[in-house]
Amino acid sequence: MAQAPQFARPWKTCEAVLSESFNLLGGRGGPGLSALLRRRSVVLAFDLAGNLESVLILMRKYASVPMSRADACLVRMTETLADPVILTTDIDFRIYRRHSRHVVPCVTPGRCRNNEEGGARLKAGSRAGEGRKACRMKVQGG
Repeated sequence: MAQAPQFARPWKTCEAVLSESFNLLGGRGGPGLSALLRRRSVVLAFDLAGNLESVLILMRKYASVPMSRADACLVRMTETLADPVILTTDIDFRIYRRHSRHVVPCVTPGRCRNNEEGGARLKAGSRAGEGRKACRMKVQGG
C-alpha cells in the first residue's frame, strides 16, 4: 500500500492479523513481513484475553458482514489507542463502527485518512476475495 510509509513506525497490530497476513502473503510476502517483525517495525500491541468480551460483542454485532476475529481485534484496538488509523484494503472497515457509532479511521487504497476519495489510486487484487481480505497491518496510536 503506497500510503504506508507516511505513518511512523512501529506499527501496532494483533496476533490474529499477523496470522491472517502470513497466510495471505504466502511464500512470496512472508519473508518481508518477518523482516518487519524482526526490526520491530511491526509490533504486537493487543491483549485478546483482556479484551475478549468486547471482541466477541463486535463479532456478534457484525455477524452478517461477517466480521473476522482479526477485524474485531483491530476495531477494538481503535477504541483503546490514542489517534488510531488502520491501513487496510478491506472495505468492511467502512461498515464497522468504533464505540458503536464512530467511523473507524482507516486508510485504504484511493482514500485519504478520513475515508474521502483522494490520494493515489491503487488497484485492488484481481483474484476473488484478494482485495476484500488483504492484510491489515497496522493500527497507529499511542
